Amino acid sequence: MSRITLILLVFTAFFAARTQVQGMAADAYLVFYATYGGKTGHVGIAVDKNKIRITDCRDCPGGVRYDTVKTGEMVYFDLWPAEERYTYSFFFGSTPARYYRLPTSSAAAPVTTNSLMEQGLPHAMKDGVDGLARLPTSPAQDAELIAFMQRMIDEQRPFDLYDFNCSDFVSAGLALIMPEPPVAEERVLARMSTTPNRLWKAVASQPETIILKDPGPKADGRFNSERIFSLPTSPK
Repeated sequence: MSRITLILLVFTAFFAARTQVQGMAADAYLVFYATYGGKTGHVGIAVDKNKIRITDCRDCPGGVRYDTVKTGEMVYFDLWPAEERYTYSFFFGSTPARYYRLPTSSAAAPVTTNSLMEQGLPHAMKDGVDGLARLPTSPAQDAELIAFMQRMIDEQRPFDLYDFNCSDFVSAGLALIMPEPPVAEERVLARMSTTPNRLWKAVASQPETIILKDPGPKADGRFNSERIFSLPTSPK
């Protein structure tokens, strides 16, 4: 992580902590593609982008008030295997991983709820998401979550179907903002693994979760029946 990025995160966290006293809200999002009909499925996590609004305030310390407000855009994170092939190492070992933080630059198209639902993921999925869930957070939680996800990217841990797949990556972030860490494992061949469908079910069932797009019965299938023993209609 660059020094400039670290300074910005500290700055955001500092003011987020102050504005939390004002009761400002923020959100994180579970982005979901179902394991269904031969498709592997996928999950990512998005976090609201916030900015600091400074206004005059006679009764506030220093005569100014700092509020955290949403920009309408998000920071999006996900993890993929560098190559998905049914080899021995894919099922019983680790393979190189590809990590993404979007948008990649200020010139890139923004990630928003509408873009996710209508256009999908610009780096991978070209169809709108199957499911989108909103989880209420605070600005301080948003800053902590963004920093946490970036640290995992910087570590460059290899992809492992059973121990560290896209669902594990997202689940680790969700554990920071949910009352209890999501339990989302199911048996995949001979071992337990965290899977997209089970993670969606675990998050969607929580009372604080707001469903923006419901995948319906697509999320009901088991990984073995929907992917392992089903011919894929696409590589994703």
